Amino acid sequence: MTKSADQEHPSPSSSLPAYVFEGPAQIAIQTRTDDQPRYVDTRLPVWTWYDGGVALKIDWVSLDLTPELNEIAKGFMAYALEKYAPQTAFMFVRSLVYLSNTALARYFPWDSKNLLTELSGFKKSRQHLIGFRRFYRWAVDRGIKGFDSNIYLKIKNVKSDRVDPYARIFLSQSSLELDEEIRLLKRIGRELSSDSWEEVQFNIVLHLAFELAPRSIQFHSLDIADFEFIESTDHEKYYTLWLPMAKKVSQRRPERRPRKITTRLGEKISRHVAEIQRRFGSDCEPVSSAADRAPADALVPMIQGLLLINSLGSAMAPLAISPMMTAYGEVGLFWAFAVINLAMVGFFLWRRGKRPAPEHPAPFAPTATFSPTGAELRVTEDLMHAAQEHPTLEAMDSTPGQPAVRADAQ
Repeated sequence: MTKSADQEHPSPSSSLPAYVFEGPAQIAIQTRTDDQPRYVDTRLPVWTWYDGGVALKIDWVSLDLTPELNEIAKGFMAYALEKYAPQTAFMFVRSLVYLSNTALARYFPWDSKNLLTELSGFKKSRQHLIGFRRFYRWAVDRGIKGFDSNIYLKIKNVKSDRVDPYARIFLSQSSLELDEEIRLLKRIGRELSSDSWEEVQFNIVLHLAFELAPRSIQFHSLDIADFEFIESTDHEKYYTLWLPMAKKVSQRRPERRPRKITTRLGEKISRHVAEIQRRFGSDCEPVSSAADRAPADALVPMIQGLLLINSLGSAMAPLAISPMMTAYGEVGLFWAFAVINLAMVGFFLWRRGKRPAPEHPAPFAPTATFSPTGAELRVTEDLMHAAQEHPTLEAMDSTPGQPAVRADAQ
C-alpha cells in the first residue's frame, strides 16, 4: 500500500507500511511571471523551478537521507511546490539540507529523545525551525509511520533563538570597502562600444543595481514601457523607471512605483533601447507575451495560430529529421536544423518585402515610451501638421453635413 503526496489520513499507526512517494509526474507551481516553466518534473533526480529568472533546485542524490526519509521529503516538497510560493518552497529545501547534515538523516524512524536534542541546532535559525516544524506537521496530518502528534506538540513549543532586530539590516551586515566601491564605480563609468550591446546591457544592470538595488524578480519583470523620460522646455531631460513591486508581480498588471534615476544611467538605457529596437524592430517582444497586448478581436486567432504552428512542428519534425539522420547519422540532425533555420530566414525576408512597414504620419524614431506629461512637452510642428491632416474621432463619428460636437462644448 502506498500513499500520494496530497492525501490526508488519520492519526499514525505502527501497522502502517513505509511511505513511498507516488505523486504526479509533473507538479504545477505558482510562478510570478508568464515566461517561466509552470511545472516541475518529479521523475528527475534534481527538481528545478524558477523565480525571477533564478533557478531554484533540490538534488535528491546529494541530500544524503535514508531511503524512506528521502521518499517522505519528496512528498513534502511536492506539497510545498503546489501550495506555496517558489521562494517559500526553497526555504523548505534549505531546512531539508540542514536536516541532512544532522544525525537525524542517518536513521529513521526517530526516537523522541534524540529528536528533541537535535532541535537545539534548528533553534539557531528561524527558517530551519519553521521548515522542519511544517515538514513534521505535514507528515503527522497524513499519518505517515514514524511521526507522532505528541512529539509535534513538543516541536511546536520550541522557540528559535532571539535575534537582534537590527541584525537583519543589510547595510549593518555587509558593505563595500572603499577600494571595492571605487573599482565598481570605475567599471560602471567606463565607455563601451555600441556594437557590443550585450556588454552594454550588463553594464546597465550593474549600474541599475548600484542606484536602486532592485530584487531579482523586479529585474526580470522590467519592460521597455517601464522606462520613460521627460524633456523640459530648456532641453533638460529627467529619467524615471517604473519599478514593479516585488510582492505584487504575480498580478495581471502589478503595481509600479516611479523611481528617479541619474541622467547618466537614463542616457545609457535610452541608447540601449534604441539599439535593441533598431536591431529587432520597434515593436519587438517575446512571443510568449505577444498575446498580452493584442486587441480583443485578435486574441483568439493569435492563440489559435500559435497552437497550430506548435502542433505542426511537433508532428512534422520527426518525419523530416528521421530520413536525414538515417542517411547521415548524428550529423543529419544538425543539417536538418540548418535547413529549417535557412528556410525561416528566407520566409521572413520574403514576408518583409511583401508587407513593408506602414509609413508614419510624422517622422518617427525608436525611443522609450513617454508619460502624458512628457508627450505634451514633446509636441512638435511636424506632429501638429500630421494632426491637422488626419480627422479627429469626433469628426469621423459626426453625421455627414453636420458639424462635430465636442464634449467640452458649452
